[in-house]
Amino acid sequence: MLVHQVPTRSSLMPRRPRRPVACAFALAAATLVSACGDGGDGGAVASTTTVEPADTTAARSGLYAMVVGYDGVTPLDTCPIGDFEVVTLVLTSIVDMSVFSGASVSYNGAREMQGFKGAIGCSKGDLNGPAGTDVGLTVLGGGTAEFLDLMDGSHKTADWGVPKVEDYLGGRLTSMCVEGSDTEMPECASWWEADGLMVVVNLRVGGTTAGATKAALETVLPDVLATLAAKG
Repeated sequence: MLVHQVPTRSSLMPRRPRRPVACAFALAAATLVSACGDGGDGGAVASTTTVEPADTTAARSGLYAMVVGYDGVTPLDTCPIGDFEVVTLVLTSIVDMSVFSGASVSYNGAREMQGFKGAIGCSKGDLNGPAGTDVGLTVLGGGTAEFLDLMDGSHKTADWGVPKVEDYLGGRLTSMCVEGSDTEMPECASWWEADGLMVVVNLRVGGTTAGATKAALETVLPDVLATLAAKG
């Protein structure tokens, strides 16, 4: 999503005034209604099922240990942060992913990326920036404010709309979409953040939905956190 496309998403734009955060884009506690871009119930209260909080201390240590020695963006041989195939399988059950057939997966790491203390991403697509396709799984050591600026800078001509957020696994899970334009593909992203650690699933393709990225993120998140913790 983010790391291998540093040229298209690398500039943290000067922070412009935030839109009113009806659903707490700053990740305050709220409930996740239907995914933006989906035709859901537009206001139903999310499940209150209790989920055991994740231990982010070990996961953050693992991320930092993995990126020590990286200089900028460094190609990796395998996806070191989780099973990327799980992400694509979940998305395929919801969104038409045929455009990605035959596309190779790129695995990248960065010691520091535009204010993030460590970043590792696994993704595939045509690598044509906001105008092209992309599906990705990314881990970032940093805060939501930097991430929002990064996302704002990736689609300069489109409105990301109103994000949806809920408490999840001891952190906050946010989803949002941009409709795209004549020069940019529509894109949805869902990310989980807790204590300066972020795990992101994004999908830039026609027909993308935040429900799809959220489902993929929830499925892969425990494995990603466990994988990072084991590296610490």
